[in-house]
Amino acid sequence: MCEDVKDILAKLITRSEREFVSFLKEQEIEETQVHQRISDTIALTELVKSRREAFELMSSKFFKEKDRLSKMAIKSLDVAISQGDDELANIILNFLNVVYKEKYPKISI
Repeated sequence: MCEDVKDILAKLITRSEREFVSFLKEQEIEETQVHQRISDTIALTELVKSRREAFELMSSKFFKEKDRLSKMAIKSLDVAISQGDDELANIILNFLNVVYKEKYPKISI
């Protein structure tokens, strides 16, 4: 009977060891998956940040250029008006209407 108990205990210990090893493998797989998700999230966050920075840079450059172009057009319009050139003034106003989608009236000097 003592041998039967020893065999049963040996089988229980062996099975427990296998189950524990299996549990550890599953834990390692889950941990690896969590680390992968964290890495993916960090990578996506960095991608979004870099795209946002690029967009901000392009937007800033676009708006600076748009402002510069607008100032040049207004300056040209002032010159055309001061010289009484209503044809040139209307061309500039038409340009401003097309580029800036604003409604400037036609000028008759």
